[in-house]
Amino acid sequence: MKKITKERIKKMAISVVPSIPLLFMPMIINAGGLQDTKLVQGFNNLLKDGTTAMCFLEAAVLILLEVVEGIAWQKGEHEEAPKHKKKMLSMLGLGALIISVTALVPVFFSYFL
Repeated sequence: MKKITKERIKKMAISVVPSIPLLFMPMIINAGGLQDTKLVQGFNNLLKDGTTAMCFLEAAVLILLEVVEGIAWQKGEHEEAPKHKKKMLSMLGLGALIISVTALVPVFFSYFL
């Protein structure tokens, strides 16, 4: 497991902070009575379509990375096999988590929009 350093915390904050306004967007839309406008309906459609495309892209990248690591595992020395196996399992778990979170974004927004 990697150490949590100030640089890693800073990188995580930089990646999370821009998404914070999206959390308050549903409250603003509901407060203004904008639920039935074409802008909100278009945003919902774009979000659903974008999520589908992103899940497909993430799955394709995950499969490619797993195949490349599997080939490296087969070509590598016997002593390196546990390292490659561990890396493949961690990539699989992280990839499944990323795809799941991406797929849940429209579900989350469907409750608020």
